[in-house]
Amino acid sequence: HQPSASALNSLGIALYYQRNFAEAARALEQATQLDPKIYQSFGNLGTVERHLPGRQDSARAHLTHAITLIRQSLALNPSSHNSWANLAEYSAKLGDTQAVDDALARIPPDVQALYGERLG
Repeated sequence: HQPSASALNSLGIALYYQRNFAEAARALEQATQLDPKIYQSFGNLGTVERHLPGRQDSARAHLTHAITLIRQSLALNPSSHNSWANLAEYSAKLGDTQAVDDALARIPPDVQALYGERLG
């Protein structure tokens, strides 16, 4: 029985926090292959790859793809604070401060506080 994309995404996050970046990348790559519509897997993979030598271009590509998927999701559900927060986070990692500001403007300040340092 193969784990789900969601389970592999969670495993990748856990491995990332253990600083096991190579294994985290493997789990997240599998997650993106199993379900290429889950933007979090691409965003998490890009985040992990930023810590791996020689993977900077791939990191940018995965973060950019995650942003594309988020924008598609937001077209259907523009009130998703979590999607706006992820858009701000991934845009920040790409250095796109205008996109960060635009995304944060869509999240009420009291809700922003719930995201803590992720949006700080």
